[in-house]
Amino acid sequence: MQYAPQIDRTPVLRRTEDFSVRGVGVWPTESYDSTKDRFDVMKWPIGRSLQVGKTIYPLRHDLVGYFYPSKLDREGEFLVEAFGSKLTGSGSTPRDAFLDWRDQIHRLFQSLYAKRPFEMKDDEKAWWLILENEIDVTVYRNNTPLVVKQIGKVSHGMRSHPVKIAWEDGTNESIKLEDMPAEFAGYRPGQPFEAIVERDPIDYRILNVIYVRRIHDLPWLSREEFDEFVGSIPTTKSAPATNWD
Repeated sequence: MQYAPQIDRTPVLRRTEDFSVRGVGVWPTESYDSTKDRFDVMKWPIGRSLQVGKTIYPLRHDLVGYFYPSKLDREGEFLVEAFGSKLTGSGSTPRDAFLDWRDQIHRLFQSLYAKRPFEMKDDEKAWWLILENEIDVTVYRNNTPLVVKQIGKVSHGMRSHPVKIAWEDGTNESIKLEDMPAEFAGYRPGQPFEAIVERDPIDYRILNVIYVRRIHDLPWLSREEFDEFVGSIPTTKSAPATNWD
């Protein structure tokens, strides 16, 4: 077992009031001394990436966490200095505590990654700055497939099996049957279908087709027809004046 360097005093890792942030752990008394509940600190190397399932977060530098067991009947804690003491994993074993911490990073990153800067509150901006300092967001974005839902029609081309797709947006794309779900091989020319597709975030090529399903044929509109259709939809401008008082 690998331990942190020996120190001559018990570390004060965080204020006791910080434990209320995640809603877990309540001190038995106001006079409880957290420094007496630390012993046998364990070092936990994380390395240059953090992985949750198929999601990989590239880190800007090697990270190391520390697991602090508890003398009392509480779970131990896992902390990484670079992410701050308010982001703490809990668990009865070092691995459980690390996974709890890792999953918190995963949830926090994904909730903020989906937001634009002006949509973030001040505390969210502060968290995002911490995440950006430790996670290479550009590398993450360039290596994470885009998952999109698309509608298309089968085009057989010069062969008897489907080799091309005419997508609803007007683009045409050649495909290989080995890259498609088995069901797709039985589709006939002109068969409309919907698909869940993983695409390369840089060149948008197909990486994987997760799912396909036949759908009823719907009339596809040209751009001019679509614009005319949208223009014919009533809006609030065409509604009669109303007094809401």
